[in-house]
Amino acid sequence: MTEFPTGNARGAGEASATPERPRTKIDTVRELLKANPDVHLAGELHKYDSYAPQRGYFTEFVSIIVSPKNPEFDVDRLNSFMKNLIAEVDSTSIDRARNRIDGGIDLGRLYYDEIIGTLRTDKTEVIETTEPETVELAGRKVGELKTTDLRDIKRRTWVRIYPDTLSADAVYEYEHGVTTGAVEPDSVHSYTENWLTGEQVRELKSRYSRGPVAMVKGFLQRGK
Repeated sequence: MTEFPTGNARGAGEASATPERPRTKIDTVRELLKANPDVHLAGELHKYDSYAPQRGYFTEFVSIIVSPKNPEFDVDRLNSFMKNLIAEVDSTSIDRARNRIDGGIDLGRLYYDEIIGTLRTDKTEVIETTEPETVELAGRKVGELKTTDLRDIKRRTWVRIYPDTLSADAVYEYEHGVTTGAVEPDSVHSYTENWLTGEQVRELKSRYSRGPVAMVKGFLQRGK
């Protein structure tokens, strides 16, 4: 299981404490997940876009991949697990788990959006002209004009719910490997961000029915 980052860690020999940053929504989400004895935390993934504020999008995307500690392949009970997972924090949106026609599962997820900063752009515009009346009739101001543009810096956190610990760990290992460059991205495997195929679900159920369960080697190969 991957350890999640903690706030304001200090190195050995550091003389003064770093200032406390304001508490964020993701802090509360992490704490509640870690404190829940029924939750398995497979890991946390981050993606960034430095130009997102100018486009009104998210600067950071976080995926927290979780599952029940006891396998649950019934979508109604999986949705109930998700609904009660972080009841103390209002989610921005919810994707419910659904049965797929092939026996697979469209996976559920919780969304938590928050503003984590502001991008401020100050601009000075100077118009010089020998015909100020023409410029002003066109709706522009002659001389110096200062403007300020404010854009939110936003984070979106997904809590992605898988039906069991094996699928959660396998998907996390694949996506983490892609992020670090240790694994080549594969279109066949990448769909597991959103669903598991019927073949994969049947393979998982079969492994649990056979008694003690080992790690799913090549689990993502199922469903090719």
